[in-house]
Amino acid sequence: MSASDSIFVGNLTRDPEFETVGGAGTPKLKFSIACEHSWRKADGEWDSTTSFFNVVAWRALAENARDVLQKGLRVVVKGRLEQRSYEADDGTKRSVIDLIADDIAVSVKGIDGINRRPRRDGAPAGSGGGSR
Repeated sequence: MSASDSIFVGNLTRDPEFETVGGAGTPKLKFSIACEHSWRKADGEWDSTTSFFNVVAWRALAENARDVLQKGLRVVVKGRLEQRSYEADDGTKRSVIDLIADDIAVSVKGIDGINRRPRRDGAPAGSGGGSR
């Protein structure tokens, strides 16, 4: 783990978007998570705030995660924050920060159950395949 790695725990706000990019067709998975922080105020009442993060996974991680992740699922994402800039359609310069995922895990805290989607290669869900 490098000094710039961070760990975020949150719920997916929408189903992930999978695409292949570049001439080599590099797999890319995009989704966002909502991370809630709660604390007890001086008067004893609880308060909270929610932060939203855009997550990007590449290559094998993107391919492996696309059949597991879905809206509402609680995940643990380890990765690094990366800032990028672009020019909007109206000509203004914009900047966003993405969480570039190095690892994604499903959190079982508060989970009632999970139904995996069928794998794209036709093998039954949960039947291994892929490298470890």
